[in-house]
Amino acid sequence: MSEGNAMRDQFEVCHDELVARGEKLEWKALRADARYVALLEKEVELARSASDATFYELCFDDVGELTAEVHDARYEAIEREMLCKAAELGSAKANLWLGHEYRAGKNLPRDFEKAYSCYLKGKDFDWAPIDPEDNSSVMEDRGGEVDSDFLLAESDDDIDWWLFLLAKHPNRSIKCGIADWYMKQGGEENRAKSLKLFEESANEGFAFAFFKLIEFYSKGEFKDVEKGRRWFEKAVERGFDEACFASELGVESLQCRKLKEAADAGDCVAAAKLACAYLHGVYDGGNEECVCCVKDLDKARHYGVVACMEDDGGQMLVNILDDSNVEDQKFLSEVAQEAGLDDKAANCEVRRPVGVITGLAGQGKTIKAMV
Repeated sequence: MSEGNAMRDQFEVCHDELVARGEKLEWKALRADARYVALLEKEVELARSASDATFYELCFDDVGELTAEVHDARYEAIEREMLCKAAELGSAKANLWLGHEYRAGKNLPRDFEKAYSCYLKGKDFDWAPIDPEDNSSVMEDRGGEVDSDFLLAESDDDIDWWLFLLAKHPNRSIKCGIADWYMKQGGEENRAKSLKLFEESANEGFAFAFFKLIEFYSKGEFKDVEKGRRWFEKAVERGFDEACFASELGVESLQCRKLKEAADAGDCVAAAKLACAYLHGVYDGGNEECVCCVKDLDKARHYGVVACMEDDGGQMLVNILDDSNVEDQKFLSEVAQEAGLDDKAANCEVRRPVGVITGLAGQGKTIKAMV
């Protein structure tokens, strides 16, 4: 066995015993446990001897258990040594940690250039805040949601870092983080800066920016339906569906348009969903199928009749309308009549060749004409 492998085996045995012992002890009892402290000291010496980034990284975490709440100059110095050596030897996690410290001025002088350099070295770690060399970010991987731990400025001081980073590398995610911060500060000047950055980011195809612009113009003090619709349409062109603002702006959501296209091509199930959407202003089919539009009874009836042309569509219409809601049942009765059902057919006793909804008899339901 090589000397390096033997050293690694020794370290792993020591580390595993240290972790196992620590799990059995209360956190506050770690420092008082002689065996735990002896194992920690041994682990540190093995890391120094091996000069391995992984060993230093593990030691940094383990020593940190003793310094997290209680000040101890000796162990804090060791912790700092382990962190710096791990970063020097290429540990992505250690470089990210140093980047945070340089950025915040914690334990180290505040230095954005050094923070940026450390973040670049640690960009491949799984909780990297951002890859400044990439115009995408973890925010996009998470479906466009903003996580303040990654992007949004959390204090007045923090905005300086994001402005530095934006100047260093214009990135649509960073723009959104800064724009959101400006918007929260209030005031005409901040609002103008915010909208400018959101617009730039949206024009670069960033979903969250579209959401914020449409939200801004669709409600509240600064509601502007014309501008809201314009950004809504731009979002639709990009394939983004901000359905929750459709009713406010008097437009149809992307899913509504897709269903309409399918229904007009003869898809009776799509027509049933569309009929419900126009009847209530929304149809929520789950699995991200949220259809929003302005209520329109004429369109609801039209697509209800289209749905009734096939059994599947008729059954879908019965299933999604509320059989305890008088208005829903009145609508279903009217659709049945428009679809060409006579009294017997409306009671599902006779099936006519065209337009009879066999689905209306599903689950024992019957439709009676309401005069």
